[in-house]
Amino acid sequence: LARCRKNVVYIDKLSELLKKLDREFFKLKREKNLLDYNDLEHLTLTLLDDEQARRELCGRYDMIFVDEFQDVNRVQNAIVESCAAKTIYFWWGI
Repeated sequence: LARCRKNVVYIDKLSELLKKLDREFFKLKREKNLLDYNDLEHLTLTLLDDEQARRELCGRYDMIFVDEFQDVNRVQNAIVESCAAKTIYFWWGI
């Protein structure tokens, strides 16, 4: 238990460093007018909050097939669920 409490200090410091890194990375991307894949996912999800945009984009698809569903993150899942009237999930495993 004492070791766990001691590790909390390190975890807090690591968390602070990661937050700083995230802020600096975001700032750098803005300065250079760049987006990464995560930005694209979040922007897509934000776009789909607009009902008209969602109808125009998602109206093109009756179904969306997702292969390797275990690799889909929450944002990707939300995008798929907001677009598909019916979603089919596939994953291959034993």
